[in-house]
Amino acid sequence: MVPVGDLPAFAAAELERAGGEGLIPIPPVRARAQSRNPYAEPDDPGLFAVYSGQQCVGYYGVLPGLLRIGAELSRVYWGSTSYILPEFRRTAATLIMARIIKKAVPESAYANVSPEGVKVLKYMGVRPLGRLPYRIVNLRRMPPKVRRQLLLFGARKRLREITTREAEEIDPADFFRPAAEDDGVEFYRGPEAINWMLRHKWVAIGSGGRRRLNYQFSHHRDYFRHIAVKVYSVRGNDYKGFAVILVSSSGGRTVLKVLDDSFASPFDRRYILPIALSYAERHRADYIQFSDELTRFLSRGSPLRLFARPKERLYLAHSAGPDSPVARAFGGIRLKFCDGDTAFT
Repeated sequence: MVPVGDLPAFAAAELERAGGEGLIPIPPVRARAQSRNPYAEPDDPGLFAVYSGQQCVGYYGVLPGLLRIGAELSRVYWGSTSYILPEFRRTAATLIMARIIKKAVPESAYANVSPEGVKVLKYMGVRPLGRLPYRIVNLRRMPPKVRRQLLLFGARKRLREITTREAEEIDPADFFRPAAEDDGVEFYRGPEAINWMLRHKWVAIGSGGRRRLNYQFSHHRDYFRHIAVKVYSVRGNDYKGFAVILVSSSGGRTVLKVLDDSFASPFDRRYILPIALSYAERHRADYIQFSDELTRFLSRGSPLRLFARPKERLYLAHSAGPDSPVARAFGGIRLKFCDGDTAFT
């Protein structure tokens, strides 16, 4: 087990050991970012690696987070990465990994798991938690006139009602906690988690970070930027709230994700997608991803609604016991698009 506080040193040593060819369990850029997790203690588990002799044959990455039940916050460990070399998947390496998942991080949650991974987790007693609906818009498939109407004209009316300013970070005072959510149950992401994401990237960016690594998850992007956008009214310049978007480019494809937001009035969330569309046009995005709940702010005839393909993300969880926080939260958690490690890559 590699503690969160030791991740940077471990990643540097593993990169040297691998010599550019062997499997590495975590790249240095991701290790540095995860070591600054505001919801983790230095001795929390951050990574498990399995070896055959001196060769790394598999790894399981852990992302410490928080579960909120009313005013109670408790630690939960997200499964972030999991990989075993194909030639070792029928050996003791798989059994060791299974034991790690079940015993070492009992209060755990999982999302974005492959179908094969779901089968393994269910076999170990990890239970389905729920499904989160979200939307993907493939702008490449839109007729040019429809795309232009959507990006240039569809959002213009809403954007005339507001002023926007990009911010380097989110002030805790700008993070609204509606009273209606006081008794809610959720995987908590407060301003400290958002600012951590804004300050510390999980991927190397540009030609300087293009070194090829034997790592099975995201570690490089041609372009990668989290953008925090504060929203104000045109009249009176009153602060309404903020939204965060991610623009990421790799292999000639640009994806825009609509991430965290917080508004004093829930009705003002109607500005989020128009803001996202303006950035999609600016960055010539090929795809847009956003939470399904934002579709309620779209008109029935909106091109964005018509071309948004529905998708689902399966969640699973494992509890430490029948009275643990995760066990008590089963069936009542409000799932959100930014749960787990979704927002970071």
